[in-house]
Amino acid sequence: MCRALIRSPTYEIEICSNCILNLISKPPKTPFYMLSLDAEYGILGEKLAGIFLGPFYIEGDCREKILSLAETYRKRIILEQLHDLYTRIGKITMLAQIDPYYIPLSRSILLGKNHYCNVIENYYEGDPSGLRKEYSRLAGILGVLGDGSINLIVLEELYKKLFNRIREFLSSTSIRIPGRLLWFPLDGECKLDIIDPGNLISLPEGRLSLIAYRPEKLLSEHLGGSWRCEQTTFLASSLKCTRNNDKKTVIAKIYEKMQVKWIPAYIASPAPVRYLVSSRARLSNEYYWLRRLRDTIRTPHILLISASHSNRIMIREYLEGVPVISSRYSKQWEEAGRALAEIHSAGYALGDPNPGNFIYREGDIALIDAEQARRYSLEAGAWDLVVFVVYSIVFGVNRNLVGTAIKGYASISPVRFQRIKKLLLSGKGWGGVRFLPIYYNTAKKIIEEVG
Repeated sequence: MCRALIRSPTYEIEICSNCILNLISKPPKTPFYMLSLDAEYGILGEKLAGIFLGPFYIEGDCREKILSLAETYRKRIILEQLHDLYTRIGKITMLAQIDPYYIPLSRSILLGKNHYCNVIENYYEGDPSGLRKEYSRLAGILGVLGDGSINLIVLEELYKKLFNRIREFLSSTSIRIPGRLLWFPLDGECKLDIIDPGNLISLPEGRLSLIAYRPEKLLSEHLGGSWRCEQTTFLASSLKCTRNNDKKTVIAKIYEKMQVKWIPAYIASPAPVRYLVSSRARLSNEYYWLRRLRDTIRTPHILLISASHSNRIMIREYLEGVPVISSRYSKQWEEAGRALAEIHSAGYALGDPNPGNFIYREGDIALIDAEQARRYSLEAGAWDLVVFVVYSIVFGVNRNLVGTAIKGYASISPVRFQRIKKLLLSGKGWGGVRFLPIYYNTAKKIIEEVG
């Protein structure tokens, strides 16, 4: 027999062995087996087991059984909330330091006012019920805890196994997404504003927001002031945003915007250098490579990442300068070619080296886009040169300027350049190039003409 009252600061439920489920009684009644199913599988959208999310108290018998259910529930939501975070920011999750309190806070926002008030008031009061400590303990049992915070990079192999386990877990039942809680009467007042769960996650560069905002609202919330954003060009996925009071300028890159353009690009790219298409993959890839490439070339600093389920935005430093693609000075084109060669020499490739992404500034070259960057291979290096030339041709750049850029590349890496040229002229190793032949053949000819 099991009969108990489970009470939280905001609502309570009654547990019994043989009673009938009754969600409208006060307090709601549920048989123990139903609570067990809800804790393990969320069959009721966590209308019952959600009481275990924050601090709770037990009056009655079968205390140990109920505590065991609470642990089962909390382990499940640790896995699910980490999986949810991965679906938002991809491999950036591996670089993050996550406060264990992120787990109940982020889940409570999904479940409704009672849950949020229960969790957040405990948070504001300095964790009197030991909620952070308990989620830290359970994260440790699951193998995703390091240095007092959830740090997945230290256990990458285990993390892969963890997500295999999650996939198996998700496929075990058709009901996995928690529904909104049928709010039970709330004692007292809870008028606290929603805290962004991203505040509990530390990234190696920039801050994280997990609440959906328009770029202007996002900037106002995190950088203060009133902002105005405008698209730089018709095909650009980036907005140039300026704060009204002091004219501070940043770039807001929206990864869902113009995402459709990457589908034909994916089809056109050969297998060895296949493009990334999803907004999550491009965001996480660019976050990694903007930081990694900075050892070789100037890249903008990352200020903020916003990753809701509906949109992904990166706010980053605005770099003044002249896009090389709009320049008519051979020196600037030569420097762009040399910069690409330096990137290849460092062991990296760009995948999509549009000359418009190379910015000439005071005798130096900066790179402002790295979402298709990757490690260098001979095929990736050859693809970079072809794409660089094709972009230039399509946008009507003088052929002599393009040749100057290729000569600049060859001056830095003559041996690598000859290998790339040999690969291009042989026609091998591409798996079929699907660019329009006129552009590809012209690109090959320009590259071939450089000694």
